[in-house]
Amino acid sequence: MAKQEEKIESKQESIQEEQQEEQQEQNLPEHSELYEKLSADVGIATWDALAPHAERGGLFWVDQTLDLVEVGVSLAVDDASSVKAWHEAELFLPAAPQAPSEFAAFRFLIIQPFVIAAPLDLSDLIDPSQLEEDADNEIEET
Repeated sequence: MAKQEEKIESKQESIQEEQQEEQQEQNLPEHSELYEKLSADVGIATWDALAPHAERGGLFWVDQTLDLVEVGVSLAVDDASSVKAWHEAELFLPAAPQAPSEFAAFRFLIIQPFVIAAPLDLSDLIDPSQLEEDADNEIEET
């Protein structure tokens, strides 16, 4: 169990580093400090943790084609035109209070009073060869 948690934390750090690099490429100098702060605040959660926010109407889905942190920055600085464009393109939508069946975990970011989230593909967190190696090691230990 601890190894899986370490893998999740490692993947989360990797995702944050990639997002920081993307942000630098996108050249958002006026919001770079906010982007960096929000990047560090991205978490991973299951539906159980997000459900109360969906029930109160405060959870929004961010399409996987968008940068979760970029959307967070736009919300934080009241960039209504970007948010409206994403909403109209159905890339940023309010979440229904029912659990989405196709995903088990989500990347999320809190931008008060909202929580924004994007599905997390768990295959990104698990290296199949590492699982086989872990299983082989456990078998050898017994």
